[in-house]
Amino acid sequence: MMNTLLCFFGFLLLLCSCGATAQDFKNPTEKPNLGPFEEWRSAFFCLIHFKNTNSCPKKYELDLSGWLNVTKEDGREFCCSPCANQTSSVLDCIRDTERDFWFANKATVQHLRQTIHQGCHTNQGFTGVSLYPSSMN
Repeated sequence: MMNTLLCFFGFLLLLCSCGATAQDFKNPTEKPNLGPFEEWRSAFFCLIHFKNTNSCPKKYELDLSGWLNVTKEDGREFCCSPCANQTSSVLDCIRDTERDFWFANKATVQHLRQTIHQGCHTNQGFTGVSLYPSSMN
């Protein structure tokens, strides 16, 4: 079900990105006051831009699934490298383009921020999952 949903959104974005300019990918936050569809597309471009400028290992790349892919063992590497800051930057970009963006796992930008904060700044560390409504007890 999750793969079908991601494939559907990926196909939809492919169709919609045909009219996208290179500038849209470089600075998705440049166009304020967009309609709902353009907001969602700009948030997706934030993820694309992050992948193109990311210096982190591929396994830490944030994608539409909303899973940070950071295990307890990976926490120190993720937090002490530029990866945590780069992921926060892409979350800032998404927040600035679409306030109510939801990832496929139902996580919001704030949920992923809480996951990073918990993983990097508390004794609990990363648990191998992203925090989202059903895991935030």
